[in-house]
Amino acid sequence: MQKIFVLVILFLLLNSCKRKWTDKDKQEFLSGCINSATKELGSEKAKQYCHCMLDKVLARYPDAGDIKWMSRDTAMPRMGRDCLKQP
Repeated sequence: MQKIFVLVILFLLLNSCKRKWTDKDKQEFLSGCINSATKELGSEKAKQYCHCMLDKVLARYPDAGDIKWMSRDTAMPRMGRDCLKQP
């Protein structure tokens, strides 16, 4: 699970600047997340998990440039657990 968070955080840190999320940003987030999460969760659960995480990340960080704070955000593990609990 931590590996998924680390990969998502690295992706977002490398691709962030002071701007709004684009459709391409969202698609890249989902693609990277799903590729990483599939190994642990399986394909269908990974898709559900990553869409949930994208929604939570977008709500928490509407400015893509603020994503740099995500690695220090103590709410991220809770958000991940909440997404894993979804049916």
